[in-house]
Amino acid sequence: MTINPTIRVADLLSRSSPRVDELPDCLGDSNVLGAIPMLARQRQQLLQLGYRFVPEDQLRESERLATSLQLLQRLQTRVIPYRRTLPAVRELATFNPELCLDPTVLADVIAVNYTFHEGAHAVFYDIAGAQQGALAGRPLVEVLLASEGFAIAFNKMSLLLGLPTADPIMQAFFALNMSIDPYDDSWRNLDLPLQPDDIFTCAKQYPAQCLRFLASASLLAMLRPDTVVVKPGLSEHLAQAAGLPVATWPVAVAMMKQSLQLPQRFRDRITVAFFAYNNLLDEYRAVIAQPLEHMLGEQGALSVCWTAINDAVWGNSSTAMTSASTTC
Repeated sequence: MTINPTIRVADLLSRSSPRVDELPDCLGDSNVLGAIPMLARQRQQLLQLGYRFVPEDQLRESERLATSLQLLQRLQTRVIPYRRTLPAVRELATFNPELCLDPTVLADVIAVNYTFHEGAHAVFYDIAGAQQGALAGRPLVEVLLASEGFAIAFNKMSLLLGLPTADPIMQAFFALNMSIDPYDDSWRNLDLPLQPDDIFTCAKQYPAQCLRFLASASLLAMLRPDTVVVKPGLSEHLAQAAGLPVATWPVAVAMMKQSLQLPQRFRDRITVAFFAYNNLLDEYRAVIAQPLEHMLGEQGALSVCWTAINDAVWGNSSTAMTSASTTC
């Protein structure tokens, strides 16, 4: 086993860049907001929508200890919890000023904040509610599943745009504030004929199209990941629907392959527990039993909401794409 303590914890504390919209008790929050415009734009939108960022220790016990079950309640009450990582890390550095940690284990030894992941859920849920009115039953389940696909894609896209220029300290801040591990090498180890940085280049050149594709791929991973095997060409079909040029389709295949690595435990157990807790298990089973054409097609929640979502992410209506039909 290689031991590689390359990040001095005290150095993390010295790299603060205060911002008006930051969460001051979240280590690295201001830094990632400054590094990736789509994250700063999301924070401003959530504040304008009336969402409150609440320290996790102020929540009820069930909200803190069973947080994966209570996403819907947080969306309905417009609350996004966060962990006070900055005071905690200050205490660590006070106890041992020379403490160094392997950056790849930071997320294991220091609690991660999921504010941007939850924020993506919130933006999607708010847009869907504005378009469809009060959500309940199967439409609610479809929106929640689509919002999970979008939230996963949003975090992946943030890293694809931010990692190429990130130094080790910034990578550590990503690890402490994103739901996607920036040290995950699966982007580079997919056993496909690509150059190591092809995915990052594609994301930089076609960010809106890559986000749309990743949202579809992540939703597919939530619904029926084996479909890619039984329906050859599905990755290319979704890439075309997302507006990616033909020359980038090999990259799309790689992004699909990586997206399908969603942990089975999350898809088959935690997701089921979430819908059971919210008395939506029958509706969930009915939704996932539908043909994929419904959830991934032009009538699915992802496509119905996408023009508004796209505009919200990129902050410019001229970049909004018309939702494309994705018949599978």
